[in-house]
Amino acid sequence: AGSKLATVTFSFECDPFPPEGDYRLVLSLQGEPGPLRVSVNGTTVSESNSGISPAFSRKEFTLPVSALKRGNTVKIENLAPGKDEGQGTVLVAYAVLKRH
Repeated sequence: AGSKLATVTFSFECDPFPPEGDYRLVLSLQGEPGPLRVSVNGTTVSESNSGISPAFSRKEFTLPVSALKRGNTVKIENLAPGKDEGQGTVLVAYAVLKRH
């Protein structure tokens, strides 16, 4: 948190629009355990201890249909304060979006 690399964003388009239901975001993460915030279009969908482990872990989040637009931006924020290089580090290996 607080570093220039504490946030990852990506965009996607809902097609067809309007979406018929929620989307599911699947992330593959590795790093130090700590708080993580996931949001879509400014709406927080998760803000909690991420359960991240030093080995890759798979986490799923629901992107609610009420927060979706035709063009969307997802933001993943590492909220853990890093003290030394490597502390509080989170690697996002991949992100997959699925329609429910």
